[in-house]
Amino acid sequence: MNDIKIGGKIGVLTILEEIKENGCISYKTLCECGNTKIITKCNLVKWSYKKCSCVRKNKGGLSYSPLYSVWRGMINRCNNPKAHGYKWYGGKGINVCDEWNNEIDGYVNFYNWSIKNGYKEDKMPSGKNKLTLDRIDSSKGYSPNNCRWVDYETQLTNLSKLCTNKSGYTGVSWSKQEKKWICVISINNHSKRIGGYKTQKEAVKARNKYIEDNNLPHKKNKYIGDLSDAY
Repeated sequence: MNDIKIGGKIGVLTILEEIKENGCISYKTLCECGNTKIITKCNLVKWSYKKCSCVRKNKGGLSYSPLYSVWRGMINRCNNPKAHGYKWYGGKGINVCDEWNNEIDGYVNFYNWSIKNGYKEDKMPSGKNKLTLDRIDSSKGYSPNNCRWVDYETQLTNLSKLCTNKSGYTGVSWSKQEKKWICVISINNHSKRIGGYKTQKEAVKARNKYIEDNNLPHKKNKYIGDLSDAY
């Protein structure tokens, strides 16, 4: 086979890189199931017509791969109005860059970027991967320049303000039902209510104190006066 090209496809495989060991040439490939395979040059010809057993066993095909699931979830919440979370992503103007946002080679580009930028499959006891895809600037979309792989604690400190928050302060929002300023904080991917307060200033101070008392890595708010018209 003389037409092997990095980034090209042979059957269900996409060629990622050439590997030379002991005078032999092999290729690291990405299968349609989402798994990577190291295949010798002479065996690649078999894959021009061979199907992946993972695809046969799994109706989801590519969804077999955890990294593919991350990519597909990113695409759905930014592009699909019916997807869970769309109103907080695509509905707020958060999009996916052209390099990642296409069905032909978007996943391959996302996969290559992820591997080069620290992604690895290392699961917690809960079954979740220890690393999660994080946007450095939460007001901007998904792209190589604005994304990174971090642990959950790091991502939680970078969360944007609550969707109901009109206060201008992270984790502080006005409750019409209680007629109080509510402050919350996200810990281990769960939202914890700290309390309800008569003034915005009290809520901001309470959240900052909670961060200090519990030695949390979260960023504290700097109170500069009431910033809301939520009343």
